[in-house]
Amino acid sequence: MAGLTRNSGARTGYLPEWPHPDLTLGPYYGMNNPTANEIFQPGFEGGAAGSSVRIHTSGLTSFTAKHFDKDGNASSSGSWNGGTGLSITQANGGNSNPDRWCSTYMDATDQMLYMLFNDSSTSPHTLYFSKVNASGTVTTIGNAQLGNAGIHNQWYASSFMGRLMRPGGDGSGDFMIYHTGGAGGNSASAVPYRGAKITISASDGSLSYADMFPSTYGTPIYIYTPHFGPTANNIVGGIYDCWTGASTGFNAYSAKGSLANLTTGKASNYVNYGNPIVNGCPFTTGYQFIVVENRGKYVIGTYGGSGTIYGPSMFDVDEIHNFIDEMAVYHGIL
Repeated sequence: MAGLTRNSGARTGYLPEWPHPDLTLGPYYGMNNPTANEIFQPGFEGGAAGSSVRIHTSGLTSFTAKHFDKDGNASSSGSWNGGTGLSITQANGGNSNPDRWCSTYMDATDQMLYMLFNDSSTSPHTLYFSKVNASGTVTTIGNAQLGNAGIHNQWYASSFMGRLMRPGGDGSGDFMIYHTGGAGGNSASAVPYRGAKITISASDGSLSYADMFPSTYGTPIYIYTPHFGPTANNIVGGIYDCWTGASTGFNAYSAKGSLANLTTGKASNYVNYGNPIVNGCPFTTGYQFIVVENRGKYVIGTYGGSGTIYGPSMFDVDEIHNFIDEMAVYHGIL
């Protein structure tokens, strides 16, 4: 509506307010009802209006991707395979070793959906990196075995793992994921759980490692799902799942997650991120939230059981970063 602007992280008396949903990439097929084990996200930059990519998961080793037009017709172009969809094996150029989907990144500049998978049959596990375009042409980029079992076990609902990100922005540089389960960098799973920044080469899928947290940080338990950030203030955070003990009132289905300052080492787990009643936070009746990045937006889905995500499910990346900065101020972390 003319004259209205989105509220970017305004304070309430209780918690900072979530930004309003950002639907500038819509409408697209499936945007109104993300359901159990399905993530609908906007289609490719420059593609047909209203198109979408739906990723379906129903367990640890399940994955199917389909490319829909605005009328709900599944593309049969290339590896999209119509109603069958793109399988893990097809997404890796016919290689059947990968068995777990980790994350995706939709790049507007490259007009590609980048895909990260895991082969859990090796020890440590092996990450596979590939991409697919709107025509269904799959390109395998490369694979590399992780340096230590303390930073493996990646999959889309892992509590250790953040989203697949591209720190340089669309079309620029390598990719990265966080893993919070290791002692630090390429190391075993142990205290002080300083975690790893795992860089994935955009050219060949090779891996390199650095500490996620500074030397000032230490904890007896790793932080959960750092899906959001880092912000300009080096804050990361993420929603993991919902408290479901209360079925009514202001605490019903409140989301909990992590919040951390990667510069100072200040951090907190099980932070209350709110709910739709209090501050506009999404909530789910499933197990975990799943977050992917798509052309400057965070798309939030859910995994598990009969779970359904309620409320807004797509937000502007910059506005979420403003919000978690305000959450960090609220909790004394920034």
